[in-house]
Amino acid sequence: MLGVLLLVLFWASPSFAIPLSDYRDHVKKAVYYLDQLKQIREAPAETQRTEFIASLVRSVREAVPRTERVQWLDTSFETDNSWLDDDLKEWEGMPPADARRARLLDRTHERLQALNERLEETARGESAQPGKDEMKGRLTAILQRSEYGTEVKQQSALDRFIRKVLELISRLLPKTHALSPGRANIISSLAQIIIACLALAAIVYCVWLVAPRLLRKRQPKKKTKAEARVVLGERLEPDQSGADLLAEAEALARAGDLRAAIRKGYIALLVELGDRKVISLAQYKTNRDYLRSVREIEKLHGNMLKLTSSFELHWYGLAQASESDWTAFRAFYRAALM
Repeated sequence: MLGVLLLVLFWASPSFAIPLSDYRDHVKKAVYYLDQLKQIREAPAETQRTEFIASLVRSVREAVPRTERVQWLDTSFETDNSWLDDDLKEWEGMPPADARRARLLDRTHERLQALNERLEETARGESAQPGKDEMKGRLTAILQRSEYGTEVKQQSALDRFIRKVLELISRLLPKTHALSPGRANIISSLAQIIIACLALAAIVYCVWLVAPRLLRKRQPKKKTKAEARVVLGERLEPDQSGADLLAEAEALARAGDLRAAIRKGYIALLVELGDRKVISLAQYKTNRDYLRSVREIEKLHGNMLKLTSSFELHWYGLAQASESDWTAFRAFYRAALM
């Protein structure tokens, strides 16, 4: 899905730019027209079929022209959707019986649908700020968790065992009345000795149960050989940390390769979050998989969404990066790790 990100953006003035919501509607219309085109490509009737196909292709081109200026937040961008027009021209030039014609139309539809989904995600990200009532509800739910309760701590197993032993001894001892002082002292001393022996036996038994576990924990574990990690297709050395990768990104930025610096910085973010046990790194995961894994952490998700958008825009979208892009990326990077 990431390989079909098609917005190639350049800094431009905000004049004569359409809102991002309008651009999203245009792409959605183009997806609908391509759906119609896929449905009639195998229709047996030839009456007016050619004219209808030409009308649908024309509607797709009108909905999503080769270039269009789009206003997003405080910035105006120039979109480059020339690939769509090129695919349609190639499709029109193929014979109707050519099997490659249908595959090309399927691929074009998938790419445009991926762009539409990406724009929908951007719209949801802009409106994902929780309201006051929602924040209050979340706080109430958190405070109702068991770890925030005020229940009295239960007695340990040893305390319960000693209490039961004392109760048993109390029941076994003969109940006498008006004992002489000397005899009372002897019985009291005997009871204390029995209780002390039972308590000592209980302590020895507990130590006998717990000691093997403690000894096993203290035994040095065999060191496993660290293996290289693969994050977003880049193979990393076993001992490479997020700080090391960020230093490499800074070096790339100083050398003028800002696009590669943003990619290296994004990988540094993932490695740092993986080392902090916030996310789980895996070779098969995409940047969207990592973003979804932190959606429950609101502040981190908000900053990581901006970093992911910048990464997709400049790496997969092939947009040229400027010094301001790199400066903004580093600011969101620091905010995410805080």
